[in-house]
Amino acid sequence: MDSNTITIEATCGMCQQTKTLTLPASGWIAYKSGVLIQRALPSVSEGDRELLISQTCGPCFDKLFDEEDSFDEERTNDR
Repeated sequence: MDSNTITIEATCGMCQQTKTLTLPASGWIAYKSGVLIQRALPSVSEGDRELLISQTCGPCFDKLFDEEDSFDEERTNDR
């Protein structure tokens, strides 16, 4: 690790898997200071940014919203 990066561990609240992320230090500081994550950390994948924002990994996020979409479709079809 050099002085331009920071390494953090983020754990998914759903599946409990922990991922080690190496991030640009300036981007991490900008994000923690209120800059939108996609502007502060544009080189970080969407899945990893989501993990940082909501503590939900990409696969669990996709599963969560697939289930919600199915629930919404069922409610619409019941009307």
